[in-house]
Amino acid sequence: MDTAIQTYRDVCKNMVLAERCALLNTEILKSQGKYSEAASLLIKMTSEDSDLRSALLLEQAAHCFNNMRNPMVRKFAFHMILAGHRFSKAGQRRHALRCYCQAMQVYKERGWSLAEDHINFTIGRQSFTLRQPENAIIAFRQILTNDSRQTATQQGAFLREYLYVYKSVTGGNEVSLPQLPLPYIHSSATRVYFGHERCLAEGEKQAATHVSLDQEYDQDLAAVWCH
Repeated sequence: MDTAIQTYRDVCKNMVLAERCALLNTEILKSQGKYSEAASLLIKMTSEDSDLRSALLLEQAAHCFNNMRNPMVRKFAFHMILAGHRFSKAGQRRHALRCYCQAMQVYKERGWSLAEDHINFTIGRQSFTLRQPENAIIAFRQILTNDSRQTATQQGAFLREYLYVYKSVTGGNEVSLPQLPLPYIHSSATRVYFGHERCLAEGEKQAATHVSLDQEYDQDLAAVWCH
């Protein structure tokens, strides 16, 4: 079967017949409990030629990882995200949203904040595109309530997306503002300076330039909002 797949794909240049052999071979492998080999074969058949075909193969590979005797849940979630990305590129937004939601069940509350932010952001955008604004608000709000490790620029982008979706739901009514959590202030990373020239703290090196009080206030305010 492996030789037939390789011949159809590389010699005959006929991906339809190669995929037929691959799908038949994976069913044989799964019937024998060899889910790892089946997943590897499905992943090998993905390519840049067809996003829809690759998305279907990646989704099946993810389920193979989940059906192993010792389920590999992280690989399941990772390949579901890859499948969702390819579904999105193929214009299949509902399938993309479904894949990301399934992956979120694995990544949620595991401490992987960057992965959670990416998945929630994608779920929010896909939900809004599919005219599910309530689900989009929940996803974007989840990003803002998490202990984010993103940069200030990225957090600002998340906030703008959230406010845009929120206003579209409320009809731009500024009276009804969302209740957002207050930012955290890390005392150990906070410095207060008086005067136009800052005094060096113990252990700090002499700076080449001096920053005015107004500029430092703006920077501190931005840092507080970021945290």
